[in-house]
This record gives sequence, structure tokens and C-alpha cells, in this order.
Amino acid sequence: MKKPILLCILLMLGGKFLSAQPTLGAANNPQAGERYYYRITDTIAQPGYAGTGQVWNFTGVQVTLNTVILNYVLPSQTPHASSYPGSNLASYTIPGEYDYYTTSSSSFKYNGKGSINDVALITSSNYVYFDYPFSFGTTIVNTVSGSTGAGTISGTVTITGDGTGTLKLPSVTYNNVLRVKREENITYSFGPGVDENILTVSYYWYSALYDGPLMKLVTSTTTGIATGYTKFVGVADFGLGINDPSTPSISSVQIHPNPAQNYANIAISVLQPSNINFKIMDLTGRIWKEWTHSSSPGEADIRMDVANLPRGIYLVSAFSEGTLRQDRMILE
Repeated sequence: MKKPILLCILLMLGGKFLSAQPTLGAANNPQAGERYYYRITDTIAQPGYAGTGQVWNFTGVQVTLNTVILNYVLPSQTPHASSYPGSNLASYTIPGEYDYYTTSSSSFKYNGKGSINDVALITSSNYVYFDYPFSFGTTIVNTVSGSTGAGTISGTVTITGDGTGTLKLPSVTYNNVLRVKREENITYSFGPGVDENILTVSYYWYSALYDGPLMKLVTSTTTGIATGYTKFVGVADFGLGINDPSTPSISSVQIHPNPAQNYANIAISVLQPSNINFKIMDLTGRIWKEWTHSSSPGEADIRMDVANLPRGIYLVSAFSEGTLRQDRMILE
């Protein structure tokens, strides 16, 4: 029996904060073409306390070499778009497993998941991630229902802005952070007495000026016809996952050729005169090269000598005026 997996939808969502009080608004809605990078850590981390003035210290977690990349695309670029006619955005971390959303000036809603094996639809009631504005103390309670190819979906999802304070990651500290807690209690019914319940409790930390949670901690407990427990901890330090401040100066960055050998080029689209700081980092966060380049608005192609770098996977980042763009580079 194949069941949908909704917990994958909990590893996402971006935010831009435009004032001293972290507050989510329509500008926080993800856009097609954005990508967020999260490094996986060990699972010793605990969420810590709720409330104002907190210090969430995760400097002791061990960061692995594994990186999760969340990609946002148009529904028309996916194979299940016809099942979600009201959606204007989709996402995936694994090709073939797509989540669908409706974004607007007032909210961010989830519509379901489409995969090779099943299509899960949120139907007669809403599943709202955010009603805007969203800040500390805001609570959204969703009564969720829907269907899959094998049965029905029902349950509740409660989302709360439950804390503010300082977030300390292994390589960087962020002040003025908003923590969002999401508790999802979903039952999948496949027939009389054949139920499975998945309780997922997630915490997301958002910082001023940046898209994407700077950290996420997700636990999921399954009971019923199957039992199990999973935990995921991901951090967006070393600039990973930071994207799209309110007034971007860089539109895009793309590495070519990719994979590369001795040389690679950075194709960059600049929106305003900028002094751009470039970095080449491996997946442990070690910086192998760093330099600054002055650029006028327009398209540019910047050549890099990478012959002396060890073969492997790198992140190439371009930072200017609060905007960070990055692309993955493979050396072989």
C-alpha cells in the first residue's frame, strides 16, 4: 500500500523581514527559480525554549557533508500540474516528488504532493502556512482534509510564531530571529480500521533581511498500521539558503561549464552598480578562494582558475548589497 508523505513539505519556506520586529509578509513568498541550501547536522539538537529574548545555541552540532537543495519551480514544469489547477508554485528536493502551493498578497497555502506513485490533494479545507502579516504571537489553526489514490486525509495543523531572539549556528550568529513552530497531526485512512497517524512537530528560525529559514528542526512520529520516528536537523550557515533580500542587486549566478576541470566561468546578471564579493567554498564551509569584483548593470562572465583545487563539489557565492546568489560547482 503506497501512502503519501506530507512531512517533506515541512522542509521549506522563506522570509524577508523589513523592520526591527521580524514580520513575515507577502514579500516572503518563494519565487520560481529560487534555490535554498541546507547542510544536514547530527540530531542531538533540541528546539529550546519559546518566548522573547531567547538564545538558541547550536554551535555544538556536528555538520555533515550532506546538503539538501530545495528548488522552487512553476507547476507547468512538473508532471502533476493538471491535478493542482489552482497552484502557482511548486517545489522539490528529489526530482519526481513535488509539492504544490498557492501564493498571494495575503497568504501562502499548501495544496498537496504529487509523485510517481500517488497524488495527495488538500481539498475541502485550507492548509495555510502563513496569513500575512505573521510575527511573534501569531497563531494559525488549520483543519485539513483531502484525498489520496488509496484513501483520505484528515487532521489539524497549528502554526505559531513562538519565539524571538538570537540564533547561534556552528559558523555564524544571527540576531533578531523569529522562530515558527508547526505542529501537524494528520491521519491517513485506507479503509475501516486501517489508519495511520503522523504527528510532525517542526521549528523554523528566520532572520532579518534573508529568504529561507536559517535552521530547521523536524521530528515525525508514526503510529497505527505502521510505526516509526524520524528527525531532521538542517542549518543554512556559511551563506547557504540565504537568498533574495528586499532590494536585490544581483539577479542570478550560474557556473559553466559544469562539471569543470581547469577553468570555470561565473555567468552573473547584475541589476545595479555593485562591488561583488565572490567565494568558493567546499561543503564543510572551508573557503578556498575569495575576491571582490566591481561590476556595472548587465550580464557578465567572470573566469575562474580552479586547476589547483581538489576535485569535488563546491559552492560559488556572489554577495553584494545584502543579496546573496550561489550555484554548485563540480570539479572532476
